[in-house]
Amino acid sequence: MQETAATVYFGEWGIDEGYPERTGFGVFALEQHLTYLSECLEGESLSVYVRVVATGDKTIHSIGYLVNDSRDTLAHVVETMTAHIDLSTRRVAPWPAEITSVFAGLANDAPSWKPLTAACLKVR
Repeated sequence: MQETAATVYFGEWGIDEGYPERTGFGVFALEQHLTYLSECLEGESLSVYVRVVATGDKTIHSIGYLVNDSRDTLAHVVETMTAHIDLSTRRVAPWPAEITSVFAGLANDAPSWKPLTAACLKVR
């Protein structure tokens, strides 16, 4: 479910399934931290929320929350550092202007509370 949510969110940001073919660029998850807090059973109502923690010239630090609405509990957290990659060189590359403008809007929409994050994940 988290992977499906990531595909949806990245698509909303302009990085959809056709992005690599159109642009020659893609995204790689450089590092992830997963925390499983409770089991979700078939038939339970679930929601996924993604929060952008920080963005850099070439990276984005995000956290995905899987909420079990049936039990009103947080079931899973995945924290990810994602990089923009030039697929011809397989090297990290700057985000294009149309993506950085989307990221700037996301920062303005962030809630006032600061999420707990892994100390080792930082945008450089």
